[in-house]
Amino acid sequence: MRIAFAGRGEAKLSGGMIMAVLIGNEMQRQGHEPVYLTERPAADWTGVEFPHRPGSVDRAEDLAGLDAVITGWDCVGPALEAGVPVVAHLCAGYEPDLWPARRAELEAAYRLPTLKLVIAPHLRDRLREDLGLDSVVVGAPVNLEAFHPRSVPPRGEGAPLRVLTVGPEPDGPFAPVPFKGIAQVLEIVERARDAGADLELVRLTPKEDRFVGSEVVDELHVGVPPASVPEIYRSCDVYLGASTRAEGLGMPALEAACSGLALILPEIPSFAEIDELRRGARLYPAGATDAAADRLVRLAGEQRRAAGAATPFDREQLIARFAPAAVATRTLAAIQSALPTG
Repeated sequence: MRIAFAGRGEAKLSGGMIMAVLIGNEMQRQGHEPVYLTERPAADWTGVEFPHRPGSVDRAEDLAGLDAVITGWDCVGPALEAGVPVVAHLCAGYEPDLWPARRAELEAAYRLPTLKLVIAPHLRDRLREDLGLDSVVVGAPVNLEAFHPRSVPPRGEGAPLRVLTVGPEPDGPFAPVPFKGIAQVLEIVERARDAGADLELVRLTPKEDRFVGSEVVDELHVGVPPASVPEIYRSCDVYLGASTRAEGLGMPALEAACSGLALILPEIPSFAEIDELRRGARLYPAGATDAAADRLVRLAGEQRRAAGAATPFDREQLIARFAPAAVATRTLAAIQSALPTG
């Protein structure tokens, strides 16, 4: 099948775009013909094995000859008007939660007659409960092979606990709500330090934002090449998340689990429905920074070190669950079922 992953302007490397790349790579390996269709090739995409096709979803001629388009809410309308046989709306999160001021516009896009592909069961449930829409759970492709526990001996007992947080703080007039909870992470760390915990906060973010200069952060990494990211994870002891319900998946938590880190996570649908995380993480009520700080203080007091204790997470099971090849196969099956017959 000839399938385009379409976006506007120059596609930016986000969690959703990383997923599109992984799915497209696997489609090509399985003998299909994926392209990513944007007006300009993205400068920051890495690991893309399928070609770029210059074009726009707003020009029907640029979509000619395709069997399917996989895209986001803002491009599904033009793709439908162009007559593409299957227009698939890939939902890596629930956008009305991310842009509440644009809820009516976003919900109208969701109600268009597209094939809804969602990355997690909680998104399927949300579409059904809020909008009465059916969708197909294809899963989330996450390349976890590069993330594994460190093999060097743990640091001495007197060393501070290295706490990792990952993600940007959205800003600007068109930015979504700050669903990664970076401000809450900083508050949690400050509370834990006030309670006596010896901590080093390590922050990894793809771009600069208003918290880049925060004095709470001890070690900052901005725009790190993907190949260097796993080593940063392995240098830490615990991953601290503070995402809101708007989080579609929470890829860094999975990467941290495979890296042998302890996890402190909010009880939100994206984490709670993953058995491996629910059983092994220290969960706290979403938004309860005091409860999260208490868990961090207890963890520091136990002098746990991820490299010195058996991780509670089954790395191989997580790798298998989020294998890109399986997600691509389910996506192709959904598209094939939606193609017109005759």
